[in-house]
Amino acid sequence: MKVLLITNKVKTYALGFQNVLEPLRDLGHEVVWAADFSNFVGDKSSIPCVVEHIDNHSNRAALKQVCEIIKKYDIQAIQCSTPIGGLIGRLAGKKMNVSPVIYAAHGFLFFKGAPLVNRTVYKWEEDFL
Repeated sequence: MKVLLITNKVKTYALGFQNVLEPLRDLGHEVVWAADFSNFVGDKSSIPCVVEHIDNHSNRAALKQVCEIIKKYDIQAIQCSTPIGGLIGRLAGKKMNVSPVIYAAHGFLFFKGAPLVNRTVYKWEEDFL
């Protein structure tokens, strides 16, 4: 299966990413990792998958790029994380009819005591997605 991993900004190939990419690879899946790699420190060739850079300046542009990546690689499943990566990944999955779309939720912006906009707008967005 061809799996697209979507995250927001990536600086290093850290343990958190290894814990997602390497098991997928070991299970025989082809993985494409889409993120903003503009501030990446290190050697991208050490990452055990295809790496696609996404411009992080506009969510609309990022969504368009992710949809193009889905077409280019014939993606069959999406794994997304971070609030922005989750937003882009889930919208792209719906638009491009990719299923399953798995969202590893972390960094939620709505919690008891969070600003009102976080508890309303962001909470509504999560409920919608």
